[in-house]
Amino acid sequence: MKKIKSFLIILIILFSSALKLKSNSVGVSFLEVVFIFVIINELFVNKFVYKGRFIKLLFGIVFIQFLSLFLLINFGFSRILYAVRFLEYFLIAYYIWSVFKNKLSINLLSTIFALSSLVFLINNLANKNYLPFSYVWEASTFFSLYGVFFLDYFKNRKGKFLFFICLVLVYFTNQRSPLVSMLIVYIYVEIILKKKWVLFSTILFIFSFVGFQFFENNRLVVFISSFSFENIKLAINTAYEYAIMSSSYDEFVYGDRLLLTDEGDLSLHLRFKKWAYALSDMNNVIRIIFGNGPGYFGGAADSSILRVFFETGILGIILWFSLLIKLVKKRYFPFIICVIINSLFIDTFYSSKITFLTVLIIMFYENRGRISSLQ
Repeated sequence: MKKIKSFLIILIILFSSALKLKSNSVGVSFLEVVFIFVIINELFVNKFVYKGRFIKLLFGIVFIQFLSLFLLINFGFSRILYAVRFLEYFLIAYYIWSVFKNKLSINLLSTIFALSSLVFLINNLANKNYLPFSYVWEASTFFSLYGVFFLDYFKNRKGKFLFFICLVLVYFTNQRSPLVSMLIVYIYVEIILKKKWVLFSTILFIFSFVGFQFFENNRLVVFISSFSFENIKLAINTAYEYAIMSSSYDEFVYGDRLLLTDEGDLSLHLRFKKWAYALSDMNNVIRIIFGNGPGYFGGAADSSILRVFFETGILGIILWFSLLIKLVKKRYFPFIICVIINSLFIDTFYSSKITFLTVLIIMFYENRGRISSLQ
């Protein structure tokens, strides 16, 4: 009964936030506040304890969130809720780690993938939404992480086949970072290290002839075709100059959603505006050390790594990279590289589902002692 209860709680966490019962300002729902109390109760009543360095680092990052909030004397309701949401994800991680320490199986992970993929495809084709995910980037990141995991775990044709299925799903979502992360990991693991060219050549062939119109509208292809270092440099400088003169974050970022230069990628330019304004606000020693405080970006920073830096400062990013370095040194190097690449331009760790999946797969590697492709 206890195992069933724990499993049901985790399933609710995995699928509930797709209901979009969220505040526009910080993305917090009443259900998520309930989850926090449910999980805290589970942790204390069942006395789950795990004293590994991984969990200590996670809670260290949460501590920095609240500390920066206190030092900035910014206890606005939206900021508190965002800090609570951040706490929620790491309570989820702690709870999952405690419950499933020695009970994870490839069948459980494969079942989660199969059910999530099936529900996503049915809803997207029938209703044009992304359920069980809240956003298309969330679905795309989910599939990219699974694809790399399957490739690294099975190390045979089955792994490559599942990787290719995930790659097609990512391509279908038309999201760039997940696609790039998968291709980089595959090129390094299979082509550079193993000298295996068959699957990669097949992928290129299919993508080249899948249909010119569809290929032409792919966001990665459009970005590559219009890429220019000079344009990016100009856009960054322009964003920072305008940020210094702007009166508020919302007005600067969302008031005029246009390119910063004559040409370029709009999505990237909007990211530059967010990050430039955050940088302009880090104008004293306290903010440099502790950041601008949790919830600074509201619902979207478009980069987990830069969100951690701008919201928790140097102290927070040191803790965060301590966690990433620890993980990179482990047996699951390809998987963590995929996570890091996605985190450069996506809010990966601010998604309950992505956090859930990432921790679940890391636990699986830890418990099963699988040796990565790169070792």
